[in-house]
Amino acid sequence: MTQPHHNPDATTSLHWDQYRDTAMGRYQLRQEQDFVRTVLRAAPRPPKLLELCSCAGRVTLPLKGLTAGVTGLDIDFEALTVFKGPAHENPAVVADAQSLPFEQASFDCVVAFQCFRYFEHRAFFTNCNRVLSNDGWLVFQMVNGVSYKRTLRRLIGSSPDEAPSGNITADEVLAAANAHGFAVKFVKGYNWVPFIPDTTRFSDSPAVRIAAIAERMLQLERYYRVSPWVLIAAQKVRSV
Repeated sequence: MTQPHHNPDATTSLHWDQYRDTAMGRYQLRQEQDFVRTVLRAAPRPPKLLELCSCAGRVTLPLKGLTAGVTGLDIDFEALTVFKGPAHENPAVVADAQSLPFEQASFDCVVAFQCFRYFEHRAFFTNCNRVLSNDGWLVFQMVNGVSYKRTLRRLIGSSPDEAPSGNITADEVLAAANAHGFAVKFVKGYNWVPFIPDTTRFSDSPAVRIAAIAERMLQLERYYRVSPWVLIAAQKVRSV
């Protein structure tokens, strides 16, 4: 689910790369990479990893040393050209992440950040379960339909999210994961920044760092049921 480019003539023009280079983007990237590291270190062996909607690989490629290899999947050919690297050392597949073109049990870990809301969540879990090995890990991020930010928006008359899974709750997602063969192991709330809407990903405000420190000190990650965004790691316990 790569977003449109602002300037297709340079690799730095990739939308998600521009976003990752802001204060807000760096904050989110740290949260996401730290979460993936927690999972990779819990794995009994370095996993073979697939990143859905990978764009240029900002999240997972820096973690390649903790894995048995990283494969990127995206619909954006230009983004995957960057992902592959100058020597084409990183495998990448141009495909729609809603229909994964891989054999059963092809990977030990699937990572999906900034894209879950665009999928029908039950189909997402079914597809990921199929391509994961036994005891494999699914690591993803969701937008919480009942976060405090969403509640405030509804009070001022904002329209619901039109994405297929943009309005479901964290508890609904956890229950669906369990119903589709996964045991949820780690859950973390993030993006609590109260004065920067979660749609303003390009914010470069110095207040982002201050809010991130407050978020950590107050241990707001525990309150995932009302957190704007939620990180979830679940382990495959049965095939569906």
